[in-house]
Parts: sequence; C-alpha cells; structure tokens
Amino acid sequence: MTAAKKDAKPAADAPAKSGKGKLIAISLGVVVALGGGGGAAWFMLGKDAQAETADEDGKKGKKSSKSKDGEEGEEDGEGPKDPAKYLSLEPAFVVNLAGPDADRYLQVQVELMTRDPLAADAIKLHTPAIRDRLLLLFGTKTAEELSAREGRESLRQLALAEVQKVMNEETGEDSVEALYFTSFVTQ
Repeated sequence: MTAAKKDAKPAADAPAKSGKGKLIAISLGVVVALGGGGGAAWFMLGKDAQAETADEDGKKGKKSSKSKDGEEGEEDGEGPKDPAKYLSLEPAFVVNLAGPDADRYLQVQVELMTRDPLAADAIKLHTPAIRDRLLLLFGTKTAEELSAREGRESLRQLALAEVQKVMNEETGEDSVEALYFTSFVTQ
C-alpha cells in the first residue's frame, strides 16, 4: 500500500502544476493582446494626427497661403507652437499717478508671456531696463484714465510695446508675445 500511496501523490500534484502553467500562459496571452491593441491604437491615432497636419496635396510641413492677389502659394510651416512660458516681474509696480490728485497710487503686478525657450533668460537679464520703462509709462497715467476697462486695456498694449522695444534693442527679437496684469489696484 505504501507503493500505491507514493504513486497517488505525484498524480495529484501533476494537475496542480499544469493548472499553474495554464494560468501563466493565459496571463501572458492577455498581456500580449493588450500591448498589441495599445500599440495598434497608438499607431492609428498617430496616423490620424499626421493626416490632419498634411495639406490637400498630402505634403507634410507645408501650408498653403493666399497672397493679396488670391493666388495660392506654399510657405514652410513652423510646426506646432512651443508652450507658453510666463514670467512674473517681481515685485509689483507701485507708482504715483499723474494728475491734479498727487496722492493717487497705482499698484500693478505684471506677467510676461513668451514661447521662445531662450527668451526667459534674456528677459531676466534685461528686467531692470524693462521695469524702468514700465515705471515711467505707468507714472504718466491718471486715475481717471485707468478707471475704465478701455483705459487699462490701452495701458496694457502700451506696456507690451515698451517691453518689446527693450527686447528688440537688447536682443534684436520680439520674444515677448503678451503682457498681462494679474493684479491692478488704484488708490
């Protein structure tokens, strides 16, 4: 009987081992199938994005444009824009406002937006010149001019032009695309 028990024990272990093997094989099959499906989806979605960027002739990297005459021409596309980078001009600007009320003040926080990765360093380098121009500009405004939204919008455009002048003079490029007031207080 001992010989029969020895023969019975390996037979009981054999199905358990083959069950683990089947489980591993099924798990590997699922992982491979999911990976293949994900890769196929990535490939197809990438192909759709490429098709959207191609023009009517199927040429990539070119875009058509119309001249003033209405003729179509091609120009080299720059590709997708770089992400925006925002630089805060710290500390906030505080100036006396112009006008008959000499005790009126403006406190404004300015942020600059650029897409040029190298422009951030140039802006930091030329911050003293930028701050000087903006302080002089802000001090020419009256409280009445800045009380309406149109006055603040006009000041923002003038401030952007001053920043772009400084950057043009110092670097030869208009690397600042936008200027934002993130805090604006008159008192």
